[in-house]
Amino acid sequence: MRRPLLLYAGVCLALAVAVFLFAFHTTRGRAWDSEILRAATAGRDIPSVQSASDGLIETISIGSLVLLGGGLVAVALLLGRARAALGAVLVIGAANGTTQALKPLIGDDRFPSGHATVAMSLALATVLVVSPSWKLLAGLVGGAYAAGVGVSLVIQAAHYPSDVAAGYLVAGAWAGAVCALLPEAPDTPREGSARAGFIAAAAAVTAFVVAVAIAVVEHPGIVVRVEDRTKLVFALAVLAGLALAVTVAQAIALRSASTTRSWSPGSMPE
Repeated sequence: MRRPLLLYAGVCLALAVAVFLFAFHTTRGRAWDSEILRAATAGRDIPSVQSASDGLIETISIGSLVLLGGGLVAVALLLGRARAALGAVLVIGAANGTTQALKPLIGDDRFPSGHATVAMSLALATVLVVSPSWKLLAGLVGGAYAAGVGVSLVIQAAHYPSDVAAGYLVAGAWAGAVCALLPEAPDTPREGSARAGFIAAAAAVTAFVVAVAIAVVEHPGIVVRVEDRTKLVFALAVLAGLALAVTVAQAIALRSASTTRSWSPGSMPE
């Protein structure tokens, strides 16, 4: 039950270290970060995008961290999931504490991104708190939110892409480690709940695809801008993909662990 979670935590940690080495200790990494940020700054001619990205960033604050984190803990306790409540506190506290501790150690107040860490830690805490059948949907929604915040940080030129990626991965590493150390008791999903969770997740993905299609049809200039700023769009797509990968992988590992049934030699399945 713990092995997938430990592997997940190890992969996130290894990738975080790789991002740091690439961004700070290679010429290509530094140049790539700077080039993407310049492209983002040059693209500040779409008011609606600027307004939306600024609004997403403003959802991240000490107040929102305490309010949303406290809300997740309260929900977990109401559901009788005391370990999940403790795990959510540890994930949020450890991830954000690590990010703030790394900044002075590295000597760069941008790396890792505190905003990206907050968004991802809240997303992963949500995945931890919800029941097994709904973890995939929580991972998709939480990953989309974290992706939106991270992309917005780059669009606003508040952070380099590497800062955002590192923030995601720090939160992922802590989430995997905490969940491995505080495993929940195996849970048998209620009849129909697993199917409902998958249907809801599929509906969320479908809604996203439809929303993108409508945006392209109503604003054909988006396609032109994508072609003009290929490198920027690619970088933002990678960040969004990373955010979803971190949350969905956590959801899959947790759901697998939560629904694993223990058995003894005297109680073989029929």
